[in-house]
Amino acid sequence: MSKTITTLSPLHIGNGATLQISDYTIADGCYIRIDVGKAFALVSRYGKGPDVLCELEKLLDEFSGVDDCGTQVRIRQELDFLRLCSRVDPELKAEIAEHLDTITLYKIPSFLQSQISSRLVDEQLKDAERQVYIPGSTIKGALRTALLTHVIQQLTKSEKESVINYIRSQIEGKSVGRNSRLMKTLDDRLIDLAFNCGKKNRNSSNVFFKDVKYDLMRFLVVQDSSALAAAESLGVMYPKQFALSSIETGQGSRNPCEVILPAVSFSFELNILIEQLFLLGSKINIAYQGKPGIQDMQGNIVWIDIKRKVRRLFNLDLNAINQNKINECRDAVVDHVLSCCRKFYKEVLWHDRNWLEHAKVRGGSGAVFEYMDHFYKLLDDLIQHGVAVIKTGAGAGFHAKTAMLMMLLDDTPENSCLKDTMITLIKQFEIGKPPDHRGAYNLNTDTFPASRPLIVKEFVLDSFGWVMLQHQPLTVEQKNLLDRFRESCIDQVLVRN
Repeated sequence: MSKTITTLSPLHIGNGATLQISDYTIADGCYIRIDVGKAFALVSRYGKGPDVLCELEKLLDEFSGVDDCGTQVRIRQELDFLRLCSRVDPELKAEIAEHLDTITLYKIPSFLQSQISSRLVDEQLKDAERQVYIPGSTIKGALRTALLTHVIQQLTKSEKESVINYIRSQIEGKSVGRNSRLMKTLDDRLIDLAFNCGKKNRNSSNVFFKDVKYDLMRFLVVQDSSALAAAESLGVMYPKQFALSSIETGQGSRNPCEVILPAVSFSFELNILIEQLFLLGSKINIAYQGKPGIQDMQGNIVWIDIKRKVRRLFNLDLNAINQNKINECRDAVVDHVLSCCRKFYKEVLWHDRNWLEHAKVRGGSGAVFEYMDHFYKLLDDLIQHGVAVIKTGAGAGFHAKTAMLMMLLDDTPENSCLKDTMITLIKQFEIGKPPDHRGAYNLNTDTFPASRPLIVKEFVLDSFGWVMLQHQPLTVEQKNLLDRFRESCIDQVLVRN
């Protein structure tokens, strides 16, 4: 089932590589990625290869011998390939500049201000042909978070209490401080309840949930998106970490990064393996402790509690699947998945807007946040008109990638114990302490986490990682809203000096 994913704000999905200053140059407002091998072959044709290498080694030796940041920045600037050529021979630089296209891997818009143009750059994920795509795992991860949140809200009281009691037993007596193992313990418990069906070996009375063969998410298949040329999809932008206590300045510890620009569309395949679920449903032949499962030839009981978990996760009754209406069932499950996305990421958007309002109160200028105000308003309109959106990739934020925020915001009385446990965990891990954390730790979900990365473009800030998922053709109203998105993006973000 072919779908479309369209970026609504800059999206960075890194490949783990950091590009050196000598790997690119910036000219005429464009970021030009250089093929270093071809570049040195070109200067060698002019008989200057050894001289350029010698100059490069000299600069690297000088860089390693200084601690002063200002001097290091100056040396980094000189590592630009065209500047290296100029240091050897100004005429060599002119020759190389004239043949720059022959050593260029790709050329994309640069939105870097001059004072940060000579920096390491985090590279965007690309395929073997250096084409840009969005991996299916990135999309599926966002869907998984939305579905996990949906299931958590349906857990029975006893299931919630089992999670809480286990977590309390794990944190009891432990000192305050970050503890990633405890966070994973919570995640594993919730995953077992939401996605994993049980398995009981023939000679055991225990039910295990760790076998990936019985993970219901395997029936949700998301393939990598189509690929586009870098020149058609990428730009280079600069993210900063903004904290509520220093909202005007931000912390510049992050590298500039290649990003997929807003208003770029890819196609991808999203499928629910309804036929396999139908087959499993037809094989249910036993109940263990009142939970339906399948007894295999060896006497093991597998897929324990599959009927209830499929119903909670995919809103699908295994008993009601009509073999003659498989496609209708498939469409209904896809609609359900996208509905869960709308619900979860609407709350994420609410949290982003709340954070923005608190940032203004703490001294951020209205001009700096004017575009984000407008962006959030358009995004909210899209969601209200039934469009599914997700927030993903680097910089999307802790609150957009876990179900914890939804548990913190859940004020229903029957979930109060779960909410209290989440607050205890956050205190234990020291996550997202608000600016006024001196003394008693009073968690304020409006300002959680206390800092977040935002894209910087002149006096405009933009949020990371918002994309739209399109299942059905857009209505006229949805098309008009998307056109407004594109116009706003071009006017505010993509227009360069």
